Amino acid sequence: MQKHASVTLRGHGASRALEELLSIPGLQATRQTPPPPKVVYRDAGLLAAAAQIVGVTGGVAGIVSAVLDWREKWLKAGGGRRIEAVVETADGHRIVLHGATPEQLAQVLESIPAQPAG
Repeated sequence: MQKHASVTLRGHGASRALEELLSIPGLQATRQTPPPPKVVYRDAGLLAAAAQIVGVTGGVAGIVSAVLDWREKWLKAGGGRRIEAVVETADGHRIVLHGATPEQLAQVLESIPAQPAG
């Protein structure tokens, strides 16, 4: 079975937030088409964005730190609106990034195969 983690973001600015998350050095990912949202909002902007993290290059600790920085940036920039980010591993384990600890993030990243740099 292929090991990967799926990440889904929902909320105003989800697409831009996902692009920034996927630009973190060391994450290898492919974008997906997310399932349609159950609630449709009137404001403009993509409501959901998704990707599969299929590989990790470099040290997990550096990636965890970068993901935590990304999370803080998006929490502060929310202006009352929040993006919900959920990561699900291939074995079905789910974590919500908003409250995830560095240890939980490391555990998820360590479950993804290491890839050669380049």
